[in-house]
Formats: sequence, structure tokens, C-alpha cells
Amino acid sequence: MGYANVGVEQLVEACGVTRGALYHHFDGKLGLFEAVVESIQEEVAQALEREASRESEPWEGVKAGCAAFVRTCTQDDVRQVLLVDAISVLGVDRWRRIDARHGVAALRDGLEESIRAGVLRKQPIEPLARLISGAVNEATLWLAEAPHSQSRKKQIYLALDRMLDALVDG
Repeated sequence: MGYANVGVEQLVEACGVTRGALYHHFDGKLGLFEAVVESIQEEVAQALEREASRESEPWEGVKAGCAAFVRTCTQDDVRQVLLVDAISVLGVDRWRRIDARHGVAALRDGLEESIRAGVLRKQPIEPLARLISGAVNEATLWLAEAPHSQSRKKQIYLALDRMLDALVDG
């Protein structure tokens, strides 16, 4: 349905609250939407961390987490909120800050562990995390244009594997 197609009256009715309660807790529709984006980003980050933790090596965990992000963003509700509405409604700066608190933070941790394990060369973590996050975000935005395209998904997974494998030291 999307942010633009849902009015405040629909929200309060669906939530079973008054308009006053909505504005008291969330400063209106925009505040509620930002809380939803934050919550979904947190859930996605937790799912990625669970996926990464299944791997015995930290670098394999980074790769698994990146692939899981792409997979998670193909779910219609996640795609609509995080990739379609969040950027346009919140603006790219607010969207990036939320993404940094969740996705980039987990990625940074995995990269640090991979350097300590000797898989990656010692290097500044923040730019590497931002570069990988940016690439994965851009790939999922491209996928959002054709969310059910198996061809695009296969291309993204292949390119993601190759890009990440190229970072391995040795």
C-alpha cells in the first residue's frame, strides 16, 4: 500500500487508538513511520546477525549476512518500507543514519573480526563497511525495481560473492 496511500484516520483505526494518542506517542504519521523503519531495520539486523553467527569463520559470516540482507529485502513488506518509502519519506540522510545504526554497525563488527582472524588485511574499517553497505544497498534498490526477478537475484548474488571474495587477503 505504501506510506502515501495511508491516512492518519486509517492508522488510528487500525491501531485502535485516538488521533491524540498517535500524536502524543509518535508526533504524527511521520514519527510513527520513522519508528516502524527503525524497528524493521533492527529486525533485519538481528536476522543478519543470526545468519552470520551460523558460520564458523567471521568472513563467511560477513558474506552470509550480506546475502541475507538481499534476501530479506525481497520480502514485499520490507522492500516497501525500507527501500521504497523510507528514502523518499524520511530523506536519504535520516535513512542513512538509521541504516548506519543497524546494518553498518553489524557489518563493521564482522569486518573487524575478519581482520583479527587474518582473512582481511588490516585497514580502516569505517570506509570498508560503508563501501560494502553502499554496494549491497544499491543492489537491493535495483532489485526493488523488479522484486520478483530471479535473473536479477542471481546476478546480485554472483556479483556480491565475487566482490567480497576479491577483498580476501591471500
